[in-house]
Amino acid sequence: MKRAILFLALCLLCGFSYRAEGQYYGVRVNALALASGTLNVGFETSLGNRHTLDLSVY
Repeated sequence: MKRAILFLALCLLCGFSYRAEGQYYGVRVNALALASGTLNVGFETSLGNRHTLDLSVY
């Protein structure tokens, strides 16, 4: 009986597993540099599972 419950629980966990998704876009600003009058902005986007593209403006 214990083995059947464990098997059923394993089947349910495998059936309801979903892939986690993170953020796709990001914008960042350096507040300390902005307070001193220096423009420092960055934009980052996801290109795939393991790659991102980062564009920074100083």
